[in-house]
Amino acid sequence: MKGKLQALLHESLATLKRKWAARPRLTPPVPARPVHLEKRDFDFMRKVDGVRRRYLFERALFGLSLIATTFLAFFALRCFIDWWLVMPWFLRFFALVAEVLFIGGAFYRYVFWPYRHPPSDEETALMIERAHPSLKTRLISTLQLMQPGVIAGNTAPSMVQALAEETETVSRETRFGTAVPLKRASKMFVRGLFITAAAVTGFLLAGDTGLALMRRALLSWEPVPRKTMVYGITGDVIIGFGDDIDLLVRTEGIIPKEGRVEIDYESGRSQEFPVSVYSDDPKVFHRLIEAVPETFEYSVYLGDGRSERYTVSTREKPVLLKVDARYQPPSYTGRAAKSISLQALDVLPGGKLMLVAHSNQELSGGTLHLAGLGKTQEMSVLTGNVEQAGGTVEIPLEGLTGISVRVKDEDGVRSTASPAYPVRIIEDQAPTVEIVFPVEIQQLVTPDADMLLSFKATDDNLIGNVSLHYSINRGQEQSFELDIGENPGAALHNRYDWPLGKMSPLLEIGDIVEYWIVAEDTNDITGPGSGSTRRYVARVVTPEEKQAELVNRVLDKFNQISGVASSQRTVNQDLGKLIDRKE
Repeated sequence: MKGKLQALLHESLATLKRKWAARPRLTPPVPARPVHLEKRDFDFMRKVDGVRRRYLFERALFGLSLIATTFLAFFALRCFIDWWLVMPWFLRFFALVAEVLFIGGAFYRYVFWPYRHPPSDEETALMIERAHPSLKTRLISTLQLMQPGVIAGNTAPSMVQALAEETETVSRETRFGTAVPLKRASKMFVRGLFITAAAVTGFLLAGDTGLALMRRALLSWEPVPRKTMVYGITGDVIIGFGDDIDLLVRTEGIIPKEGRVEIDYESGRSQEFPVSVYSDDPKVFHRLIEAVPETFEYSVYLGDGRSERYTVSTREKPVLLKVDARYQPPSYTGRAAKSISLQALDVLPGGKLMLVAHSNQELSGGTLHLAGLGKTQEMSVLTGNVEQAGGTVEIPLEGLTGISVRVKDEDGVRSTASPAYPVRIIEDQAPTVEIVFPVEIQQLVTPDADMLLSFKATDDNLIGNVSLHYSINRGQEQSFELDIGENPGAALHNRYDWPLGKMSPLLEIGDIVEYWIVAEDTNDITGPGSGSTRRYVARVVTPEEKQAELVNRVLDKFNQISGVASSQRTVNQDLGKLIDRKE
């Protein structure tokens, strides 16, 4: 079995070898021997090159003229439309981009592409033969046969030579240049010159207006020039639903007497209102729109001018939830800051009132309106809590009668104003002082005596100093401070031994000393406030006179005591009689 398989395999291999040896074989062709024509300088070849150059010139002239004509025409049209309708910036941008793209496409098609891909000899010959049918394909056939390697070795070169000479003869009588007419390009060139001249003349006649329109066409932000220029003051703004808005514009140039504002609401309805001159400036016009219900756009028309189109956007107003107040009295009072009710704002001049407003939205600040002063004060957002805004009011000497609070959200929308919290500026009270001892208004003293003085002083804040004032025989007033310690507080009770013997000049018998005590507080803003005792008198006498005065005083006291005792005995006797009667 194995031998039969081997024999079958050898037989199959032998059959494949025979078939491979009997396969048909391809014989490569014998390369053709190129045939070279007689070297001659044919004139029609130069004329074909001239037609090609003429074609490129015609394309370039037409393309550049088309670009110049289109650019100037559309540029002038854009300026006119902008002057007429006041195109917004984004429309001017898209118009400029479209114009640049068109110019780039035209340049690529008519200038760049023909220059990079000029027509071949065959394409140029085809254009010539279409213009001159009498050539009967001689030109294109000659150009194709004259290319190297086209004529095989078994072809007679004399026939190609004869065809070339015949083409040369016919071409001498033919104007190849008419194959590329310049009439279309010339018309476009003349049209471009006319439009250029017209555009330049128009812009020159327009003067500064034309220059401004050109700059706007190149995306300048300046307004459209008019005899009456209208500039927005209010501009784009965001307000709360139901708020009033005063639309303000400023005019330059010819100032008209009247104008109008056109309003287009978001819902689709439109309104028109007259505008009037603002009282503070004759160049400013305004219109108050009350209780704005929704977002709207507006433009103001004055004379031949109009403003840009602005938008007044509406949104929910922030809600003022509550206001906290802390009062810092002036430093001279020595008191610490404390919370205070907004219904009882009794404050001293020089103090500070710190207010914190709470809202239901994130805030960007707020405003404090100071009634009586006609001023406002800004509030700032508190660090760490963007829903609170705070401000500090320094209490003036006078004029402030109330405070109201308004907060504003991140878009500047203000809340409804809070009630005006009444402020009462109170005066710092002067201190009071009295001499407790001596009790008598007049008294006798010896020249070298020490006179005891006892006094009390009180103030609504702090006592600053206490001084003793005196004059001798109604002469010049003199004074010196009394020692009351470092921190006397708001009330003190002190005494002082006044050494009369050390006075300068020395006292003499018969001198009259008038004295009183003055107390001052620490008020360094509206004060200091001061209060004084009544005036006391001391008469300088001899020691004998003083001794006699003391004896008389003792006798007076004794007599008073005796009188009291006698009155007491009489009362006791009357009481005993009354008791006896009842028994």
